[in-house]
Amino acid sequence: MALPIETGMWGSVTEAVHADLTAVETELRAQVETALAAGVDVTHLDAHMGTVWQPAFVDLYLRLGEAFQLPVILSRDVNNMAPRDFDYTPYFERLAARGNPDFQRFLTTPFGNFAPDHATYADIFNRAAPGLNWGGFHFTAPGDIALYSDDAATRLGEYEVFRAGQAQELLNAAGIDLVGMRAFRETMRIVA
Repeated sequence: MALPIETGMWGSVTEAVHADLTAVETELRAQVETALAAGVDVTHLDAHMGTVWQPAFVDLYLRLGEAFQLPVILSRDVNNMAPRDFDYTPYFERLAARGNPDFQRFLTTPFGNFAPDHATYADIFNRAAPGLNWGGFHFTAPGDIALYSDDAATRLGEYEVFRAGQAQELLNAAGIDLVGMRAFRETMRIVA
């Protein structure tokens, strides 16, 4: 299936699953290689909008993590964001074998809530499962975002909660400690 002429990009994850796998691999490799060549300390691979968590791409996603010796983000509740009837067990086993962090739950921006507040994030953080959880938040400072994003109000509201220090208070109340990906990457490279 060809890309839409008007945008040159897939409009949604469900449309993107029709992309040519070779083209997807070429693009993803180029992104990682470009970041590395630019001197970026790449600590992990993530799945923008969950696109590479889809069955058509998940094997490629894991292969790229293996090739670049990087952890990948794939949480045990992936079926909340990908097809519910797809069995990810073999992929979790593969990740465990290479020492990838075992994320239990994916906590993220409350898209669709155009006025997120303190209570919104208290609820999100209280959903954290025991063990590791991945936080994918999308706070954005005021600026041009309102010109091109239909979820600008959500992102700006999230920005206000996070920048006011409320997020740290809520994380503390939920018993969540923040950790970065660099140590996980280094541990995985030692094990490999």
